[in-house]
Amino acid sequence: MDSLTIIDKHQIIRAGLEVLIKKNFMDVMIKGFDSFHQLKRESLVKKSDLYIVGHTEDWPDNQGRLIMELKIYNPQAKIVFFDDNLDQARLTRYYKAGVTGFIGKLSDTTELLKCINEVRMGKKYISNEILQMLLPNWISSGSDLQ
Repeated sequence: MDSLTIIDKHQIIRAGLEVLIKKNFMDVMIKGFDSFHQLKRESLVKKSDLYIVGHTEDWPDNQGRLIMELKIYNPQAKIVFFDDNLDQARLTRYYKAGVTGFIGKLSDTTELLKCINEVRMGKKYISNEILQMLLPNWISSGSDLQ
C-alpha cells in the first residue's frame, strides 16, 4: 500500500487513524479530507490505493452515490467504511457501491488493522461489532422455525 486517504469530518479521528496507520504500515502516504466534495476539489489528481470513509459532511443518502463515483474514477481502489451507526439498508447500498470493508468505530485497533490488511489483500471484511448489530435482522427466532 503506497497511499491511503481518510475521509471523515472529525479532525481528531483523521489524526488518530493517521498515527495508527503510520505506526503499523511503513512508507504509506496519507491524505485526509472532511468530505467527498473536498476530496473531489483537492485531490482527484492522485489516486489512493485505499480509502477509509467515516462520518463525512456529505448527506448520508448521497454517500452510496459518491462511493460509486469514486470507484468509477479509481476502479482499483479498496474502500473501508468506518461507522458506528450502520444499518442493513446502508450496508447493502455501500456494498453495492463498492465498499469491501466495514468496521465499527467502537472496534479496537487490532480489528481495524486486521480489516485494513484483509481489504488490502482483496478480501471482504465485516467486523464482529457490525455483524452482531445486523444478524438479528437476518436470522429469525427459534419460534419461527416451528
